[in-house]
Amino acid sequence: MNLASAELLLGRLERARRLLHRAWRWQARGADLTAARILTLRLVIAWLQKQSTSLYLGQLKSILQADSLSNVADVHTYWSIDSVVRGLRDRLSPQHLALLKTLVAVLNGSQNESSLEECEEYRLQPPAPLSVTECPRSGLSLE
Repeated sequence: MNLASAELLLGRLERARRLLHRAWRWQARGADLTAARILTLRLVIAWLQKQSTSLYLGQLKSILQADSLSNVADVHTYWSIDSVVRGLRDRLSPQHLALLKTLVAVLNGSQNESSLEECEEYRLQPPAPLSVTECPRSGLSLE
């Protein structure tokens, strides 16, 4: 995921997208912290590429509405992604930047999932199944 973050900052969106697609397929652990981080970066890339975000946002909602967010991969619980967020601030709309910051805060445990309801895009998005790996417009792939 760190390599995908670097590719994202360098503007190599397609390479970052492919790395995250591979990471999503490999993680196969379900609704955990690593999956939520992968989906957050996939969401950012979709915003930047002006593609549909409904699958990634819906999958994030499915994960975040669970009773608790497990840490199956035993990753550090604080996601140090501040430099990535700063690097994206001129490339994302104010609404998307606010949603990204709130998502990171929720994943880092400094805000509750309910704080995401203030973001209209999140509030209106229904949960989506984690078994789908790609948005239908870019080629539906079911595991």
